[in-house]
Amino acid sequence: MHTSLSGLSSELLHVALEQSFSAVMITDADHTAGGPHIVYGNPALCTMTGYTEAELLGQSPRMLQGPDTDRAVLDYLRYCLDEGIYFEGSAINYRKNGEAYQVEWNISPVRDAAGVIRHFVSVQRDVTARVQAEKERNLLAQALNASNDAILITDHQLSIVFANQAVETLTGYTCRELLGQSPMVLRSGLHEAAFYDDLQASLARGEGFRGTFINRHKNGGLYYAEQSIAALRNAAGQISHFVGVSKDI
Repeated sequence: MHTSLSGLSSELLHVALEQSFSAVMITDADHTAGGPHIVYGNPALCTMTGYTEAELLGQSPRMLQGPDTDRAVLDYLRYCLDEGIYFEGSAINYRKNGEAYQVEWNISPVRDAAGVIRHFVSVQRDVTARVQAEKERNLLAQALNASNDAILITDHQLSIVFANQAVETLTGYTCRELLGQSPMVLRSGLHEAAFYDDLQASLARGEGFRGTFINRHKNGGLYYAEQSIAALRNAAGQISHFVGVSKDI
């Protein structure tokens, strides 16, 4: 049976907020005297910021800002609050112990029956780990693209998920053209069947394979590549990807 929000008790709504995994902050709508001011913070907010609810209540959310907080984001935030419109953004905040963290948050105005804004509700997420992982992936991609060796990465079903810039030079195909394809697109048809049987058997066992491949360039020409292939395993020990490194010989 469907139950509308209007039919839920305030006690039930409070329990839901208290148990939410997302950090929730509610402020008043008073822009004077350094406001708005925090009137509620759930346990997830306290965990994320390091402050107790008692330390947050009555304070301005500005207490979480610091030297590396993006001023442009804050200017847009203030504009949205002044205009009473929905805000969504990301910036660096600071915990009670001074540690910086990356937060994504949205703020919605809450109006009374007369349409006057009385509160703002903010839902926040600590995305520090995700942002750091993205930076590391970008750094790894830059390093791979800087390599003179052609590097192909496939998933366990041999579908190409990454190709560096050296692959484009070697094969004539762009990375965009190769993504989602099988490395079989490069086969020349000049190897004996036993060559590929050995390759498939090695990959199935998760063993490395090394050999000289006669491949076909996008323009139809042939090229010889010394290639090594290694299997990558996930935390469960299952093969998740294969990495092939090739050198034009």
